[in-house]
Amino acid sequence: MTDYKVFLTSSSKARGLKKTAKPCTIVIEPEDFNKEQVLELKKKGYRVLGYLNIGSIEDTRSYYNQLKPYRIMKDGKPYQLEDWPHEWWIDLRRTKVRDFIVNRAKEVQKVGCDGWWCDNIDIYEYNGGSAMFQAVASVLRRIKALNGYVMLNGGYKWLQEYMNNELNGGAYKVQIGAFGLYDNAVALRHKLALANIKSVIKEYQEKNALLYKVQTGAFSKFSNAYSSLCGILAFGEKGIIKLEGSSFTERPLASFINGVTQEEVFTLITDYDGKGKFKSQNKSQSNEYKEHMQRLRCHGLDTWFLEYSRSATKAKEIKEYCTKYSITGYYVASDVNL
Repeated sequence: MTDYKVFLTSSSKARGLKKTAKPCTIVIEPEDFNKEQVLELKKKGYRVLGYLNIGSIEDTRSYYNQLKPYRIMKDGKPYQLEDWPHEWWIDLRRTKVRDFIVNRAKEVQKVGCDGWWCDNIDIYEYNGGSAMFQAVASVLRRIKALNGYVMLNGGYKWLQEYMNNELNGGAYKVQIGAFGLYDNAVALRHKLALANIKSVIKEYQEKNALLYKVQTGAFSKFSNAYSSLCGILAFGEKGIIKLEGSSFTERPLASFINGVTQEEVFTLITDYDGKGKFKSQNKSQSNEYKEHMQRLRCHGLDTWFLEYSRSATKAKEIKEYCTKYSITGYYVASDVNL
């Protein structure tokens, strides 16, 4: 598992980080760093992602006046983000807005960041429609074309919609593990059979080695393949879902998004004042987010959790889940001001 930390308002903490003992991804506010400072972090072993606001604009930003005319209106007033009194949704459907965001992505890259932590994809949830759906996809593809790691923060509704469109275009196969020994593949196939998951062993040549993959059958609906893969994941085995015979006209999700952070899977922010107040997320919402993240994982994306708690017991619960289900990384913040 990769360590994960988000430092958006605590730049000094990020600059003071010691050399990492194992892989660690950190998110920073790029306006608070110069190229030399970012390079120093990378020398210490950190993958550095820069914050990039996709769907809204804060009045504290130096470029606020440039995007101010493109704020979305609601009931005759600029559409403000709930709980954030100095931030408004912007109209990503406008070409000038998308161009501006892509140029901001280039500036983040010039500072030396390895990629982008793309925030407020939830613009689609609050102002949907096919034009906004395509606008989100368009700007993310253009950012990915700059060659860096693209991580989304949230974006649940847009991601679900994209995956639903993708699944309607073809059949899926569940495929797990490559093995150097035939006996290993046989043992795994037997284990799956005990759970009533039918599978076959496929062999293939890779360089000078004969390797084996265990593969389940083809399915006409993603839900069938997803259920089968969840059974496989329960065994602690790694797996993916492969699309075959697709008539899907868009680019696959994993071709322009590397990973997704989901906030509040286990915890819930109840008050944003000061350092914030937190409680446990309700079970129904928690399970919905967990399934969402496993589904993203099935599509080949990295999965990251961002939680809010000051409880050591809650932090332990989150760690145990992330370890068991091979979540890429998680961060438990004690302050709502990241």
